[in-house]
Parts: sequence; structure tokens; C-alpha cells
Amino acid sequence: MDHSCGSINCRGIENYCDDSSHSLAYLCDCRESRKKHHRHRVRVIDLESFTDCISRIQEECVQKKQEFTSMSNGCVERILKTLDQYNSKLREVIQECKKSKNALKSPKKRLGALEKYIDPQNPEEKLRKVLSPKVGKLEFQMKIQMEMELLIRGTEEPLVSENLQEFLKYPKSVTSLKLDQGAEFGAVASMLPYSNLTELYLWGNQIDDEEAMALASTLPSSQVAKLNLWNNGIDQEKAKVLASALTSSQVTQLAFIDNEIGDQGAVSLASALPSSKIAELNLFNNEIGYHGVKAVAVALPRSQLTELYLFNNRIGDEGAMALANALPGSQLTKLGLEHNEISAEGTKALASALRSCKLTLLVLGDNPIGDKGAVSLANALPSSKLALLSLFSNGIGEGGARAVANALTKSQLTELNLFNNEIGNKGAKAVAGALRNSQLTQLDLFNNGIGDYGRRALQEAACQLSNLELNLI
Repeated sequence: MDHSCGSINCRGIENYCDDSSHSLAYLCDCRESRKKHHRHRVRVIDLESFTDCISRIQEECVQKKQEFTSMSNGCVERILKTLDQYNSKLREVIQECKKSKNALKSPKKRLGALEKYIDPQNPEEKLRKVLSPKVGKLEFQMKIQMEMELLIRGTEEPLVSENLQEFLKYPKSVTSLKLDQGAEFGAVASMLPYSNLTELYLWGNQIDDEEAMALASTLPSSQVAKLNLWNNGIDQEKAKVLASALTSSQVTQLAFIDNEIGDQGAVSLASALPSSKIAELNLFNNEIGYHGVKAVAVALPRSQLTELYLFNNRIGDEGAMALANALPGSQLTKLGLEHNEISAEGTKALASALRSCKLTLLVLGDNPIGDKGAVSLANALPSSKLALLSLFSNGIGEGGARAVANALTKSQLTELNLFNNEIGNKGAKAVAGALRNSQLTQLDLFNNGIGDYGRRALQEAACQLSNLELNLI
């Protein structure tokens, strides 16, 4: 290496050659030295900047070492404190056990000890009830887990929400819990029997078979009444496992939105309905098809269901007819059937059932029912209990709108949604003419090809009704 060339022109600037024919070589910034590396790539190295960088890294490491030590010591102190608290409770029980055994050995104290500790019918049960500590191993593990969570939180975002932290620390203090993606659901499921949780929302966690089993095993001994399992990758097998727990649970509201239960998963859920307390069932977007909805329909008259939502399940006309046959004998008051490939034929069956069922809400949006379907529903409205009818994106034109308008004055409807149809000016005028003698408080006619003429007729009619909310925009 050319550490010194001895030239009067050498300024001592350090350069390094990157040529593959040379090893990394030092050269002076002078003509003689550069001749050896003619046309080679030469880099100037700022040693001072490297030294400064190394110093900064060193200082950061020293600081982190101090922080890590402090954080770890704090975590260890909290763990030891928790351990001491739990051991203290256990020591109390150990002393009580010794005291009870001595009392049973003493003729003078035996009778009192027997009355306090022993049940002749089931001695071990009473002994455990009196002597066992009011703390379980699972609760202790959760406490330690939370201390480790606090350690991680020192440098990163919390692993779990404050709501979940509160639940894991004090399960009896939380009644509603929402778990987003990445939550440790297994730990939550195991704590359910020891909690006062009545509402559990689980979204986007893709629960596995083991977690499904954990929830199914603890659900019957929990107080959970509202269970929302939105977008968790629940297939037909997991649905079957969970359905087995419903018959002995307190669940009254169940949502399987955006899962993959299919027709067989729906069959499993349907078999549990008659023995469950479920009053509201939401199966949005599960591709349950005709066979799945048929199983649900068969279970309806023997269930406590009052609300059923089946958006995007491809049930078709056959599925609509199966539901129509079951409606008169059911307790259903609300039914959502949006985007299910139901045509005028299926709508006709549903309309026929409206005359003898308890439905007050029917949503049929985004189905190709057309004018014929709208006419069937309109004919049934005067004999139905419907208060809300939603027919958005149904391919309804002027004829269907006229039929519905004619039925308004004889119906109990308070809300009507005809969003995104093609009723035009004449359909709008027909609806406007019926408003004054109807019970409507909300009317949605947005995107219906209504021109100035129809719009003016609707606005004039709405102006005379102070309690009507009209949407044309």
C-alpha cells in the first residue's frame, strides 16, 4: 500500500482504488501515485464521518442497554409482585388447610369443623368451595402475559387494545369487547367463563380450528348474548363446531358476516336454531344457496328467530319460495334478502306470505323482480304488517311504481326505498299523488330518471307533509 510516496506534491489525501485487479488500495493524491491506478475508479474516503457514525451507534447502543435494563427490571418487579400476591393467597389457603385438619383431629373442635368444611352428601365439593383460593392458574397466566405486554409496549405499539388489556386483567369489569385483526383470540375464548362479557365482536382474525373449538367449549358457560364473527374465514367445519355450542349458550344475536360456511354450514346452524335462544341471525355473504336457506326455512317455525338477514347468498327463486312457505308459522318480523337472484316468481311467493306473517321489514334490493314483482308486493301491502319496504335496484319502472303508489294509502308503510330504479316522471307523479294520504315518513327516490316535472310534483307534495323525509339527490 502506498502510505507515503515521498513526493513534494503529495497532500496526503486518502483515496481508495476499486479496480478488481487490485486489492482495496490506499494511494496519495499525487501524480506518481495516480499513475499506478490510471483509469481506475478511485473513491475519496471521509474517515471522520465514519468515526462519527460509529460513535453515534455506540451511544445508541449504550442508551438502549440502559433502557432495556430499566424496562426489564420494571417488568421483573411487577411479575414478582404479582407472584407474591398470588402466593400470599395460596399461603392463606395452606394455613387454612392445616387449621381444618387440626380442628378435625380435636374432639372439642371437630363438630364445628365438620359443619364448616364437610357436606356428607358431597364432602369434596364443599371442601374445595371453602378452601380453594379464589384464583385460578389461567388468571395468573393472563396477569403475567399482560406484564410481558407492558414490556413490549415500551418500544413498540401495544399488541392489544386498551379494551382487551382491561378484559384480560379484569375480565369481570368488561361487558363488551371488539377484537380486530391479529388479536389473540385463544386467550379471550379461555377467559369467557370467568367474565361478565355479554357482547363479543371478532373481525378479520381468520380463526383456526383450535380457536373455533376453544370458543365452542367456553361459549355455553359464558354470558355472551351478542356474538359477531365477521370475516373470520369460518368454513362449514368450523360452523358445525360453533353450531354445537349454540344450543346451550346465552347467544341471542349471531352474525356470520363475510365467511365461507356454505350450504352445509347453514344446515348445521339451522339444526341448532330450534334449541337455541337466537333471535337475530345474520348470514350476509356466505353462499349458502338454496339448500342452506331451505334448512333455515324448515327450522324457522320451531325457532325464536325474529330477524334474519341473508344478503348475497344466491338463494334464487326456490330459496325465496322456501322462506315464503315458512314465514306464516314463524316469529320473523325482519327479513333481508338483498342480492339473491330473486325474480318476479320468487317475489310473488313472498308477497303471498306477507298477508299471513308478522313481517314489518322486508328488504329485496338488488334483485331482478321488475314491474311484475313490484305489482305482486303492492297487491299484498294492504293486508300486510310491513312498515319498511326496500326495493332499490330492482328494475322497477313506471308500472311498478304506479302499483306501489296505489297501495300506499291502504298500507302501514312508513318507509319506502325505490332508489336506483326507472320510475320516471309518470311514476314519480303517481307516488306524489299518494303521499298526502299515506303514513310515509321516509321516501328514497334517488336515481330514478325523474325530470323537473316529476321532481316538482314530489317536492310540492312533500311540502305539505312536515314529517316526510324525501330524498331525490
